[in-house]
Amino acid sequence: MVLYLLGLMILVVGIWNILPFGLLSPDVFLVLSFAYLLLSFILFPNKKMPALFGKKMLPFWLIIAGIAISAIPAKIFHEQSPLQSLITCRSQFMWVAIPILLRLAPSKRQLFVSTLIFTAMMLIVTILHSMIPSLFPVIYSIQNTIIEDYTVPGITVAAIPFVIALEQFHKTYDPKYIVAVLFCFFFIFVTRNRTSIMCFVLVTGFSFLFSKSRFKYVFMVFLTLLGLMFFLRTLDVWLELMDETAQQLGDADYNRNKALVYFFSPMANPSWLTYLLGNGYLSANATSLMQDLMTDGIYNSDMGYIGFWNQFGIIPIIAFYMVICHGLWGHSASLLTKELSVYLFFSSFTLGYYAEAGHLIFYALAYVLMYNNSKKRYCLVRIPADDNKSGQ
Repeated sequence: MVLYLLGLMILVVGIWNILPFGLLSPDVFLVLSFAYLLLSFILFPNKKMPALFGKKMLPFWLIIAGIAISAIPAKIFHEQSPLQSLITCRSQFMWVAIPILLRLAPSKRQLFVSTLIFTAMMLIVTILHSMIPSLFPVIYSIQNTIIEDYTVPGITVAAIPFVIALEQFHKTYDPKYIVAVLFCFFFIFVTRNRTSIMCFVLVTGFSFLFSKSRFKYVFMVFLTLLGLMFFLRTLDVWLELMDETAQQLGDADYNRNKALVYFFSPMANPSWLTYLLGNGYLSANATSLMQDLMTDGIYNSDMGYIGFWNQFGIIPIIAFYMVICHGLWGHSASLLTKELSVYLFFSSFTLGYYAEAGHLIFYALAYVLMYNNSKKRYCLVRIPADDNKSGQ
């Protein structure tokens, strides 16, 4: 199971566009990823699909419903045919990863190991890009070749081993988990992705608030001192990130500022119906509106849930918050699901889980952790002996 999950993640991110794979169309990897998901029915024939209309599947169906219904306002207000909408939103077919992963029901250990290995691979890819940018033809041609301008596809997946390691550390105090936490944070720091850095810090703080460990204050002081030492040693980087953030927040031409103004203006919604059902997944080739927005640097994906709402309406947003609320207050809520809910909530302001395949597979894995995370099943102070056997 570990190798299967690792292969899925690598395939979904298009093998990071490394040559010669970077010469292939994203549609090729979309088809291959979909075929790989279907392959799981052959590799793991004894697994059972979740109840199609059960509680686990309700948010999934709401997301699918929102995407499908958004084709109506796309036709009415933007003259985009339903067939064109189907073609344009083909990347959204990867939402089927959710029921298939629910069927596979990977254990927490399997998810932890596979995503931790994937995070290590992303760190190698990030360093590789800074040293040999010509290995990445697609990225190389549109971005600067310095490490801080490159965001490795799949970066959000690092949140999975991060939250699992945090939870296990609170349970076992095993130093290997704190090493995993520090490694994931180091990877995020190297990428200089400010959203992820902020979310990792917030999740760490909330994990101590949610934890019921009697030693949590001791480790809180220890991590605070460790974090302070790291902050002082890398002060120049932090000051550079804060200066960049301050400049962008005060810059009217910054793409996210322009997007925020646009999405909250009447121009973004020609009718009350689009507030409810969205504008649809518009094609830059079929509609002048999307061409104009892209020319101005305005992208739905830069605005997280707000961008998703503008495209697919309020129904999927309700589904997203259902998942978050389930993780915080559901009957099987645990420290892990609470940590994950905090990450999903705060990252949702800038990350579009639907826009990039790497973000989407992260959300699918997070969804599985949320809804397959019964306390009885995942009380992993000790790993069951047959855990590996079921996944081979």
